Amino acid sequence: MRLLTALIIILIFILPLNAQQNIEVYLKEKLVIGADENAPEEYCFNYPKNLIIDSQGNIWVQDMRWNKVRVFDKHGKFIKYIGEIGQGPGELQECLSTTLDNNDNLIVTDRKNMRITRFSQMGGKYKCYRLPNNIEPMRILYLSKNEVIFYYHKTKLAIPQKTDKLLHVYSNDFQYKKSFGSAGDIYDFNEPFIIEYLSLDSWATLNNVDSAKVLFVPGFYDGIVYMYEKIKGAWVLKKLHGKNFFKKPYKLINPNKFNPRHHVPFTNFISGAMGKFYYKELCRNIGIVSVDDSTIAHFSFRVNRKNKYVLNIELFKLTGEFIGYATGADIKVSPNKQNFIIGSIYCNDENYNIYVSECLPGGIVAIKKFTFRYQFK
Repeated sequence: MRLLTALIIILIFILPLNAQQNIEVYLKEKLVIGADENAPEEYCFNYPKNLIIDSQGNIWVQDMRWNKVRVFDKHGKFIKYIGEIGQGPGELQECLSTTLDNNDNLIVTDRKNMRITRFSQMGGKYKCYRLPNNIEPMRILYLSKNEVIFYYHKTKLAIPQKTDKLLHVYSNDFQYKKSFGSAGDIYDFNEPFIIEYLSLDSWATLNNVDSAKVLFVPGFYDGIVYMYEKIKGAWVLKKLHGKNFFKKPYKLINPNKFNPRHHVPFTNFISGAMGKFYYKELCRNIGIVSVDDSTIAHFSFRVNRKNKYVLNIELFKLTGEFIGYATGADIKVSPNKQNFIIGSIYCNDENYNIYVSECLPGGIVAIKKFTFRYQFK
């Protein structure tokens, strides 16, 4: 009986500690596209917003500065452009988001043309749909032949209400079905100046593990990954609690004496109301992917007071447990490099390689594929 009691104590107190320990992450570079500034234009990137892998391993890249989608084979060789700039059928003006359906057809939302275009046969054919109710989806996610999920705010540039839904389910021909994911479940409406960034959280991440599990992370990360699981037809929220890497209160500042060197885009936040200005450093979400059949990895970064980029990685079990985290020197990159700055984490392929954009010296942006491995310290 005493032995059983001792074992229970170990299970209660020791295992939770092991489940949230520091880890070391090893990223090994396997493929690079676009690292040469003298390369042809099809290999040059400005702001690659979306990247998708199709069933053949081809890599589809949507760049915010290019109103067409580029397709590369699994070895990184350019295949073709899809879409032309314009207002006519099959043409694009302002791509907001992209996804692939189960037949490798490309789905593109176009804000200026106010429509959705589905390209089939590698762009050889297309069909256009009017954007329902003039919505502006910031993210689109194909789940199955009957469900496509859009992330958008119904109130557009105005601040959402707590009860507003952020995730919206449409049919395969883009007819509205239902909504889920209340803003009040995700965002802290008591957070000062939330209207400054909540009105259009275009840095939020929407991804899925399978057709029944959807992952959502706000653009500014506060230590929680939101997983919606479809149970008996309803989307049920489970909050995955990770490590909040940087959470300090707002600091009142004098904007005339504020050092702009510390005001780094995307991670530091400054706002003014009623003549007062406050400052706070925040973590920026950059993506979430699967790294094996039961584990997901969330990536974020912050810029510290020395103006240094610090990458953070957290691991979670799909059942919700927080495994551990790595930050700074605990993230090993091969080949070794002094400055490793990730712009976005996009997706994983069927072998759990992860695809990222990396910011290189000289303003060059490259698309890279890495293997992912971790161990406990």
